[in-house]
Amino acid sequence: RGGLSDEDETPFQVSSNLKQAVQKATTPVSHAGGQVEGNPVGLTEISEFVTKQPNSVTDLAKFLKQRIKDTNEQISLISLHVLEECMRMFPFTFHVQVMKLLLKRLAIMAQPNGGYSSQAGP
Repeated sequence: RGGLSDEDETPFQVSSNLKQAVQKATTPVSHAGGQVEGNPVGLTEISEFVTKQPNSVTDLAKFLKQRIKDTNEQISLISLHVLEECMRMFPFTFHVQVMKLLLKRLAIMAQPNGGYSSQAGP
């Protein structure tokens, strides 16, 4: 037998494939005119994974959180855009996971100093 069908994929493989799709969707791609955005193919792959594996929404939220926390500002902004698209595409179960995992991080990012103290410390 050549490969695994979708039904034969282990949870680890599904999670790994979903993580790769999130990486692709949130990696900056430059376009003519200097515009930078994520790879739309990655967003399509995310949609396909979650449609096939609805229980993967927890992993999706975790992977997006990792990318939102990236020190590269472009990756963080693109990741927020991907999160916004996912909120539109996926049902309430994904929204609950976002509230559990990302709400605190988003509130920190919304602060004027980005949640960082202006005082130097250890």
